[in-house]
Amino acid sequence: MPDFACHRAALVIEKDGGVHQRPDVALRDLERDQFFESQGYAVLRVSTGEVEDDIDGLLIRIRALTSSRMGKAI
Repeated sequence: MPDFACHRAALVIEKDGGVHQRPDVALRDLERDQFFESQGYAVLRVSTGEVEDDIDGLLIRIRALTSSRMGKAI
């Protein structure tokens, strides 16, 4: 299961902490991303730091990406 998903926009959002820098976890993440993309989803990976330090900027990015994937402004 992804951390967050918007099925209407075919968008998966994964929030990654420090453990995702480990080679074995990074490989697993890559395989998951490839699976989601093979199903037509875009994957947005964001760091825990970005969530904590720039939530407003992150929400702008998510809104823009969701809007572009749905082909309309939301």
